[in-house]
Amino acid sequence: ADLRAYEKFVAEVVDAGGEEHGLIQNFRSTSGILDEVDRCMVGLLRPEPGVQPAHESLVAARGPGPDRPQVEHWVSWAWEEGSPVAMTSAQDARDIEATAIAQDILRLQSEGVSLSEVGLLFRAASAMNAYQTALRDHGIPYEVTRDKNYFKRREVVEAAAMLRAILDPADTLALVSFLRSSMVNVPDAALIPLFAEGFPALWLRLTDDDFVEIDQCIGQADARVRRLEEHVQGLDEVGAWSTQLRQIARAVARLRHSFGFRDFELWLEDVRADLLPDVVGAVAYQGVYRVANLERLFRTLAERMERVEGDAQAVLRSLRQSVRDRRDEEEGRPSGARNAVSMMTIHKSKGLAFSHTYIVDLHHISRGRPDKLATTYSPEFGVQLMGFKHPNTDLVSTRESEVQRAEASRLLYVGMTRARDRLVLAGLWPGPLRGLQRPRFHLDLFGERRPGFTHPDDLWGRLGPLEDSLVSDNVRWVFPGRFEVETPTQGPEVSAGVVTGRCTSADERARAIEHAQRAWSKGPSSASDHVAVPTPGGGGGVSRADAFKVGEAIHMLMEWAAEGQVDFSEERVESALLLVADEVPLSDAGRQRAVSLAHQVGAGELLKYLDTIEVIGTEVPLLMSPGPGDSREGVPVAAWTGSIDLLYRCPESGSIVVADHKTDRIGGRSLREVAEHHAPQGRLYVEAVQRALGLTEPPRFEVWLLEADARVVVS
Repeated sequence: ADLRAYEKFVAEVVDAGGEEHGLIQNFRSTSGILDEVDRCMVGLLRPEPGVQPAHESLVAARGPGPDRPQVEHWVSWAWEEGSPVAMTSAQDARDIEATAIAQDILRLQSEGVSLSEVGLLFRAASAMNAYQTALRDHGIPYEVTRDKNYFKRREVVEAAAMLRAILDPADTLALVSFLRSSMVNVPDAALIPLFAEGFPALWLRLTDDDFVEIDQCIGQADARVRRLEEHVQGLDEVGAWSTQLRQIARAVARLRHSFGFRDFELWLEDVRADLLPDVVGAVAYQGVYRVANLERLFRTLAERMERVEGDAQAVLRSLRQSVRDRRDEEEGRPSGARNAVSMMTIHKSKGLAFSHTYIVDLHHISRGRPDKLATTYSPEFGVQLMGFKHPNTDLVSTRESEVQRAEASRLLYVGMTRARDRLVLAGLWPGPLRGLQRPRFHLDLFGERRPGFTHPDDLWGRLGPLEDSLVSDNVRWVFPGRFEVETPTQGPEVSAGVVTGRCTSADERARAIEHAQRAWSKGPSSASDHVAVPTPGGGGGVSRADAFKVGEAIHMLMEWAAEGQVDFSEERVESALLLVADEVPLSDAGRQRAVSLAHQVGAGELLKYLDTIEVIGTEVPLLMSPGPGDSREGVPVAAWTGSIDLLYRCPESGSIVVADHKTDRIGGRSLREVAEHHAPQGRLYVEAVQRALGLTEPPRFEVWLLEADARVVVS
């Protein structure tokens, strides 16, 4: 909401003789929850005209509530050997939270709590997957409430493609979507053979009295696909697609014929009986919701056909546009299916309440850094064109940051006040909380609590040998990752001789999700991300963000030195740091680290060696497609992209060498140990150079450890 406009309106009402009254009585939450809201919000909702209204304490009409902590903080750290893991990843924290929440909901269910009284609230919908998986694994029904994703739902998209493919035979996109749908299940490997055999033309003139040509086309395409089975994993398991497609072709021919004379509502019933979209949806996960969505789609189509007096093309145009534009409409809801856990973003929870409210994934980073080279528009100062901006544009950016921080505080307030009887706040607690000073995520905002929290770093040591929770600061603190829990096996026991479907394991599902979510392109350095490396001693107080900036600046100095501009002075370091600066200032520790590294390199042996070699290229661009059957972890879909720090010719052998500059802090590790961490990245560089230059032998790969002034050959 535009707070300035609201304040202006209130002032006009008061000036005209009106009165302003506050609504402070709360009939939703207990006083135990509202007291915690007060402690958190008194420091967050600081009055600032046009940005933030003052916090007003609410009076709990329901009274104090049960005699136990009504607010819980769940600290989602992983644990090893009885201690929390300081470098727990965000995804691991989500998995820990999700499993613990599922176990907690099962406990509530056993105590008679209705699942409709349980709500999971998220900062962003993109984080829901881990929690959905955990609830599904524990057999807990849930619904993603009030999502306006109707025309994005798979069953709706596929049913729309089905109808378009029947009634508009020339719609090739609809044909492909229909062939790939759950109703037809033509594998992707068969699409090109089908089209090569002329399937689209045969589909266009499909009639219900001659299937010789289309059967022959499907048979020839099937023969082509079978020759691919030894090369495409799993293709032999979907060999029945050709039989299914022949049956689909006959059903579509009958439906096209009957469309001209049969009542539309009855014709839709024929479509559903012949092609079974409802049955396919019903057997899929959350089938009751899929069927409700399909029921709504067919009902809406019948109503539209009546409104346009039988103009089928008008209905198809509307359907095509809705799917193409992903028009926002709320999903269908099955009747009598409300006893389920509600999952939604905090934004969508306004006006709702749950007896047990879990605000999860509080470590979710809400927004990335703005693109400094983007083209943006401001009503006050006009256009910023590719980084060139009006001198006062920074004032706009500052105000936007203030507004965003204020909105984040108000959003947290909304989430906390959804709780009736119990509020659970779960997240991966970092080091010191930042409060309102450049908050990274919602957890940072708790740094403004009055009085402040005892940090969980100082709490976990108080846990007994068999405890995972304790009470402090009027809050119950839970460490759900301390003890490993087993996911219960779902499904009834099956007697011998009964044929059952194959159950997908959690590991298989995780691998499938990882494969489906592969990046289109990736930098080679990501190939080393999964290689474990011990934490070096003596971090020197340099944050990860500062370490990246220092690394970029030193890389620039090395690149300039290779081009003959040898200067590692403090002034030159400052120039390089300016080029890599962003809106977050470099810390003093980071600047000292950069100057120290530059001094070491400038007086070391690596710089002398650089002067003796034939440099072929610096920052050499890399674009390499993954090899056929590349099974490396995290391989991208399309290409590895990046740049090679240094390509040179060895003065002794004359062979080509790939060198990568690293500013890693060595600590107590051996040089070999540090260099080997970058071996996967080096193998990609070596493969790219060998393929690009047609070398018979792979070039040598060296890691130049700048802190140690050493070259280490890595295989």
